[in-house]
Amino acid sequence: MHQGAKDWQLAARNDHNSVFGDATTGSAATGYQVNSRMRIEASFGQGVRSPSLEEQFSPRYFGYYAGNPDLRPERSHSSEIDVLVQPFQDVQVKLAGYRTRVSNLITFAGTNYQAINIDRASMDGLELTASWNDGPWITHVMGDCDDARNALTGERLLRRPTAQGRYRSGSPTRPWHQRGHRSVR
Repeated sequence: MHQGAKDWQLAARNDHNSVFGDATTGSAATGYQVNSRMRIEASFGQGVRSPSLEEQFSPRYFGYYAGNPDLRPERSHSSEIDVLVQPFQDVQVKLAGYRTRVSNLITFAGTNYQAINIDRASMDGLELTASWNDGPWITHVMGDCDDARNALTGERLLRRPTAQGRYRSGSPTRPWHQRGHRSVR
């Protein structure tokens, strides 16, 4: 819904899984156009994710990564605040801060990396994105820092980088592009 410099959105969803039953989730978002070059946004959302067949029943691969038929669905809620700035005509910058809480996080972190549920997990982070147009070229540079932990033990979650950066450059009118990615654990 749009009202002058403000807009907002509400959503609800119900999913039915024949094994895990019904789950209803919702989300809300709002934005405010401060001026022609700055916008502030905030959002909150809930999620649910049932275990995949692979996560439940995968055979071990060389003794590792076995499925687990006793997995429970993940439930999550996440909030985010964004500041979007357009300092120049063809340049856009976005800074986002987020906080996510997950119950029953599904991960391959058990004995020999068997699929397990982590009772409570937390993910807090910042993300910086910049993009600019230079004639027919569009370039995106992204970087983020993430603190993903088991909320009960304080241990870092496996296979999640603390920082990573990415870039992508290409032209919608030409079939050529380049990409790059770097992660730090």
